[in-house]
Amino acid sequence: MISVVIPTMWKVPWFPDFLDKILEHDCVDEVLLINNNVPETPERYIRGLPDHFIMMNQKTNIGVNPAWNLGVATAKNDLVFIINDDVVFDLGVFKKVFNVYMEDNYFGCAGINPGDSNFEYGRRMPYKNGKIELWPWVEPFPEDRQGARFGFGTLFAVTKQWWEPIPNGLTFLFGDDWAFETCLIRGLNNYLINDCFYRTESAQTCGTLDVFKDRGPEYVEMFDREQDIFLRSLGWFYSLSKWNIFGEKR
Repeated sequence: MISVVIPTMWKVPWFPDFLDKILEHDCVDEVLLINNNVPETPERYIRGLPDHFIMMNQKTNIGVNPAWNLGVATAKNDLVFIINDDVVFDLGVFKKVFNVYMEDNYFGCAGINPGDSNFEYGRRMPYKNGKIELWPWVEPFPEDRQGARFGFGTLFAVTKQWWEPIPNGLTFLFGDDWAFETCLIRGLNNYLINDCFYRTESAQTCGTLDVFKDRGPEYVEMFDREQDIFLRSLGWFYSLSKWNIFGEKR
């Protein structure tokens, strides 16, 4: 069974219907919804909620990375899917990733291979026949495979036992990079999810925030600040890992 963590601002019209499908899936043990915009909560989610739907209302928009930290910390299952509220995908990916997780004692994380990243027309991943395959992440990536990590965090799975909380100061950016890199540093196995129906209009929620709308000086300042925190924190994590402080695989 899996836990599902979804931060939302309720800005995507199709999200409630897709959320209902997630709640009904037989692999989903619980859905933890980080509600960053309580006043716009749809009426259908205010009362009479199923027991496995945990609504975590926030006084203000705490940001995507703090929401991920909160969701993973609260989840009762080890395998946790983190999902944006503006994606639509084949829910069969839950079972596929769960099966790999059960077979791999050193499973780190698995995220969508975003393929073509076009913010004007949305993003589609490489799609052939919908078999849903997990490719182990290796560097350099084989030339006959289209592998990328940009957009990895729109749909990815992590394990609670290996989750390293995203550092303070990283509010909107680099959270998926942090999860990915800390798993690699620990010697865990990361995967790309491929050949899965997947669609996102890209950053629908972040796009409602002023700092993201024009990508102007305020955005550049935020990007530089959060990138600096990310790189310094990752360097610290890498240095400490050499002393086996975190109990990594190797």
